[in-house]
Amino acid sequence: MRFFRRMLLCLVVLAIMVGLAFYSVFRASQSVPEFYTAALELERDVASKAGDELEQQVEELHQELEQGSRWEIVVTAKQINGWLAADLDQRFPGLLPPEVKQPRVAFQDGETRVACRLETPNVTTVLSMALEPYLTETPNELAVRIDHVRAGRVPVPLKELLNQVSEVAMEVEVPLHWAQEDGDPVAIVQIPQSHEQLSTGVIIDTIRIDDGQLYIAGRSDKSFAFPQAGFDADVNRVANYFESKTKRQP
Repeated sequence: MRFFRRMLLCLVVLAIMVGLAFYSVFRASQSVPEFYTAALELERDVASKAGDELEQQVEELHQELEQGSRWEIVVTAKQINGWLAADLDQRFPGLLPPEVKQPRVAFQDGETRVACRLETPNVTTVLSMALEPYLTETPNELAVRIDHVRAGRVPVPLKELLNQVSEVAMEVEVPLHWAQEDGDPVAIVQIPQSHEQLSTGVIIDTIRIDDGQLYIAGRSDKSFAFPQAGFDADVNRVANYFESKTKRQP
């Protein structure tokens, strides 16, 4: 009898430990990054104003690029989050997969922090990632190192995620290849110098993340404008891809 009592006690203790472990993982998966909570608290009218500021800056940059000179743009996380909150769904409906909601960004410690709410039939959590964008030695070649991806505080395996990124890039005809840096995956894309909306070609020579803002600079000139393969995906193609994939799901 004593043996069976001990065996039963061990089974109960083991079950409790397993239950606590699952509970701990669940609690960790429901954690929300501080920057994401703060970004969601941006009031609607403030968000709309910040989004308008971003639109104005982009329009001014377009005019500056057409002049063919040295150019630069500084955008803040507040402006981007305001645009995401107030304008994204109206201007580009269907751009995001239906399970991805309320994307927000932050610029901290030299990295771009991105988070969104992920709602599927099996899980609801906040997905967050830390990205480090930089330029390679090849002109206009952008590299993005993926530092981590988490659901709450729980690390997300990257293999399936990277495969999905590659699948989307292939479907929307964005040339993408992967490298590694200190064990972290690095996505590399070529940004074209020529664009249909511009009479000049564009060279990007600086990307820098300061506290709360993103700085991008470069040069534009008509001599840079020539056909070049690269990242020039139409946002409508991206939206159509996610829409078609949603329709294929049972």
